[in-house]
Amino acid sequence: MQRLHVLYRLLTWIMVGLFITTGCSDPAPTVVKQLPKKRVVGQDARVDKTVAAAAFESTEAAFTALVTARAEMKLDDQEQAVGWLFKKGAAAFEYCASIGRDTQQPTSSRVAACNVLAEFGQQAIPVLLELTRDSEQQIVMSAVERVSLIKPPTKEIVDRYIELLDSDDWKIQLITAQATRRLGVQGGRTADQLEVILQDDKKHQLLRDAARKALRSVEPRRTLE
Repeated sequence: MQRLHVLYRLLTWIMVGLFITTGCSDPAPTVVKQLPKKRVVGQDARVDKTVAAAAFESTEAAFTALVTARAEMKLDDQEQAVGWLFKKGAAAFEYCASIGRDTQQPTSSRVAACNVLAEFGQQAIPVLLELTRDSEQQIVMSAVERVSLIKPPTKEIVDRYIELLDSDDWKIQLITAQATRRLGVQGGRTADQLEVILQDDKKHQLLRDAARKALRSVEPRRTLE
């Protein structure tokens, strides 16, 4: 019995010692990892503060770097170039608008221009809608996709989408249907054209599926078969 009592006291002192040596020390600080902020395309666009003003020598240099980064699929470099161009304001906007409109420019450059233009929000809508009438399919598709990211969508965007959903090119119809989905209920006037596509069993299944998803977005209450 006496042995048990001694053992009990010994364990008690060990626990007290451990508490003194560890329990009273300040806990290690918790490091909270902050996620990088993303720029919001359109009127709420903002540029990451890490984009240095001296990152590029000129607008032309920044744009060339963007085209290269896109070709090499370097997302961080693309973000830096686009952010720098956005910070340059009107000068960069006009430069990219001229590149986008210039049919002598490589397609890769014109597509990159569409990406930058969308960052400027509402002021880019006329240029991007103009490019949806280009003779080159890839430029049309890029402009259609980028203009859908500008919020809020305007009447002019919806009107043009209604026209494009009736295009003879099913790939342009497809990218337009996918873009229309982003408009939400503000794209409600596209619903009839989307249903025409959905009900046409001669249309490509990918296109019909995109039309169905877009319909659910622009007019949620419409009953679909």
